[in-house]
Amino acid sequence: MGDLHTIPEQLIFNLTAGNLFPQLSGSKIWSTLPDNTTNPNISTIINKNDIQLTYQIGNGNSSLALPLVAMLLQPNATVVPVRCTYPLSGQYDVLPRFLFYLTLTVAILFRRFKWLAGAALGVAITYSTISAIHFFILLARFTWFHSTTFSSNPEPWNVNDSRNFGDIDFFGIIPVLSAAAVMLSPIITWSSTFRAHRARPLVVLWGLLIFAALIPALLLLYRFVEDLWGLNSPPSFAYCTGTLPKCRWDSMARPDSFDLELYTDCNCVDFCSLLSPKAPLRANMNMSVDLKRQISAKVKLKGRYRRFFIVIMIVWGVATAHGMLNLLFSAWAPTKTRNTLFNALYARPLALLLRVFEGSRRQRIEAKWNVKPNNARGKTGLWWRFRSFVAASIAGTVYLLAMAGALIYPLTFGATIVVNELLAAEYPVSEHSDAIGAWSPWLGLGLVLIASIVMGWHSTVAGSATGIATWMVNFIRYDADERTGLQELVRQHRNSKLDPDEKEEENLLTALPKEISLAWRAMIKRMEEFFNWWRDPVTGSAENRDEGVGLVDLPKDAEYAQLSPQRGASPSDSITAGTARSP
Repeated sequence: MGDLHTIPEQLIFNLTAGNLFPQLSGSKIWSTLPDNTTNPNISTIINKNDIQLTYQIGNGNSSLALPLVAMLLQPNATVVPVRCTYPLSGQYDVLPRFLFYLTLTVAILFRRFKWLAGAALGVAITYSTISAIHFFILLARFTWFHSTTFSSNPEPWNVNDSRNFGDIDFFGIIPVLSAAAVMLSPIITWSSTFRAHRARPLVVLWGLLIFAALIPALLLLYRFVEDLWGLNSPPSFAYCTGTLPKCRWDSMARPDSFDLELYTDCNCVDFCSLLSPKAPLRANMNMSVDLKRQISAKVKLKGRYRRFFIVIMIVWGVATAHGMLNLLFSAWAPTKTRNTLFNALYARPLALLLRVFEGSRRQRIEAKWNVKPNNARGKTGLWWRFRSFVAASIAGTVYLLAMAGALIYPLTFGATIVVNELLAAEYPVSEHSDAIGAWSPWLGLGLVLIASIVMGWHSTVAGSATGIATWMVNFIRYDADERTGLQELVRQHRNSKLDPDEKEEENLLTALPKEISLAWRAMIKRMEEFFNWWRDPVTGSAENRDEGVGLVDLPKDAEYAQLSPQRGASPSDSITAGTARSP
């Protein structure tokens, strides 16, 4: 006979003497266990504290099951109710996520080292693209639990089928999509490195895919915060043998108190692996216990920090809209985008339309419709001053948004990482950081970087070695006044090893401080140029050319002098690069 006190309190409420099955078969945990739909007639309540188990001995079933029964019913153990769920896939474990954050950061900060930035951005694009495609598959295969159905059953679960719910990998995909969206604008606008690269169309297509996936993902995340859908989380129980005071049943069974740390400290095992509801992309997989980390239990997505999460979601939405605008003008520098937009808004309608035609056809249309010259001459009066102000305001706002994004998005990226990790920490993972599936992407990145370093520094190392060897030979062959110095020989052989389109790179360790200083000085130059342009946008937009630099690229002084609007320049309404011919 066994002690009824080993059964959780909510299961023994109002139990009476007699057969146990009809009294417990309606409980949540009982109904989730396999083959518990029929009465086995093996359990009978004797009195208030005792239960009798009746079973046959001498067969394989009893000899194998008795150790488990004895384990579960020992008086020093604690049985705690838990929830079960499918774990996050190893693709979205902590280490792969931080690898993705790192590659995005390296691609931005070391963008002038093409051998390094290209490898880092390639890893980031591959990882996030797979995540976006995975999200589209999940979006199509799950119903994401309609609000009316969810509200009719506040604690829904199904031990047979999970397709009427959402998939937990959604909370591993959101960090990837949001981080990529936040950093896309700096990748495009900060520098000409990626904009001038022949792989720019791939970056644009990648951005379109990320934004196309992030928009519905944000809607789903908002619906989750508003309790309009949920995960399939059948109830089960955990068996704990810990003797610490915190391992008592009354301490562990409180809502939200049973976390991963307590589960480990109290030597618990669970029976969630008995459950395997049907789910797309999870054939023959078993559920695991749904345990939060302590940090996520304190900072809850739907708790006191709910408003903070909603604000971050709004920031992600703004980053998406801004990023799509930057993709539209990704081939142009921000100043050219501003000037082109101003010229288009300030031009006469017919003159703007005539930009479609050239040659004799344009001359005939000009003569037929008596089109006025599309330049500053004749654009006087209150109406044209108002047009100039509106055009400058719109074009200037677009430009200032790009400037603000260059400063704000890197900070937002840090906040995004914090929010993403708090969000993902609420859910169990299928592989921990010591599993090969978690750290193998880091090894793969390391091999890619090693290959890139070999390719990027081979000419320097080989040239230096050849120069040193030549100097040693010359030391024997020539007198001191006849042989070339060591430094000069090394420089000559380094240059001889370089490809025609390759130049010697500076030290990677000293590049980052220089990049930060360069970016700061470039932003100041950009603001000075913008204020000069605002004073006279008509003249400032007259020479509308692409200077080939980004917001944090510092042009040469001679080039920068050409970027500032000069008084007395020939004003015209150029819609493209170069000075337009006056109609």
